[in-house]
Amino acid sequence: MSGLDSSLPAGGSDGRAGAIIVAGGQSQRMDGVDKLFLPILGKPLLSYTLTAFEASAVVHSMVLVLSASNLDQGNELVLKHGFRKVAKVCEGGDTRQESVRLGLEQLAPLPWIIVHDGARPCLESSIIERGMKEAARWGSAIA
Repeated sequence: MSGLDSSLPAGGSDGRAGAIIVAGGQSQRMDGVDKLFLPILGKPLLSYTLTAFEASAVVHSMVLVLSASNLDQGNELVLKHGFRKVAKVCEGGDTRQESVRLGLEQLAPLPWIIVHDGARPCLESSIIERGMKEAARWGSAIA
């Protein structure tokens, strides 16, 4: 990743990251309508999130964590849109914490891990890269 300072503490200058896109919720606040696959300007909402991570130079691999009922649709989305960095689509757990853990178990070891809510599509690769720059500087970061 450009812009990382190689004089940072050990591990801080390696900008390679894996991403866990957590999207295994039950859509309770939307009366059971799953917003992840609702079309926004002709594309499923989740595709915008995946596109930002796919475009990021620091993200080398992704795991998409979905509810059991969305696994087929998630795999279809990854294939249809050619998201090459999605290494695995897996089932989440009963809680966000458990879903992140399950995603971690499927992710190849990399120096950094980014966790992002799949239903938050207003993201650009520049935000990811700025977040990584701050994580390298401070040891962790929240965008």
